[in-house]
Amino acid sequence: MLSDMKIWILIIGMAIVTYLPRMMPLLIFSKKNLPPWLESWLKYIPVGIFSALVFPAIFIRDQMFSVTINNIELISSIFIFAIALKTRSLGLSVIVGIISYWVLGEVIHA
Repeated sequence: MLSDMKIWILIIGMAIVTYLPRMMPLLIFSKKNLPPWLESWLKYIPVGIFSALVFPAIFIRDQMFSVTINNIELISSIFIFAIALKTRSLGLSVIVGIISYWVLGEVIHA
């Protein structure tokens, strides 16, 4: 059994290990002017990461590529994309996503 002191040391150690990799780039690059080509390239990183996280959740079912009428995630994402494109509202997109996923789950898996 771990003592209270060891638990606190573990928590502080994990906080440092988590915080340092996030803070170091900010400290290094905040005082430097980056070349325009690098700034342009860095703008695509959030979109790339988001796509890498979301696309498998939408298109992969049972470890296979799935574009079928039974793919609730795909159908919901179409509704979400349409609402997001039309309204540019994150809150409304989230609400539409939750409701459409629930309704489609009830209809398709009923």
